Amino acid sequence: MEDPIEKLKTDDIQISQQEKQLLQELFPKEYDSTVRRRQLFEEFQNVFFLGIIFFLINFSVTETAIQYIFPLSKNTLILLIIKTILFILIVWILLNISYLMRK
Repeated sequence: MEDPIEKLKTDDIQISQQEKQLLQELFPKEYDSTVRRRQLFEEFQNVFFLGIIFFLINFSVTETAIQYIFPLSKNTLILLIIKTILFILIVWILLNISYLMRK
């Protein structure tokens, strides 16, 4: 059985400054809408760039270039695999470019 919240034991010890800061970080009193808007914009920006990359990879000029570089890619399955690898590689580079530039 559970105890009602009114019957739980409590004490009168004041919480420390570190505990207050931790509580404020975990449970902020104010919802900062500008931070949330910025996060939403960044998420939309990432999805938008992924869509552009996907579009460019599926463009007929790109397919022709891949088939010119890799003659085996006349087969649609091999072309799909090459385009998938290319897409993953480009996305990985774009997501990690700040780390790559730092070194």
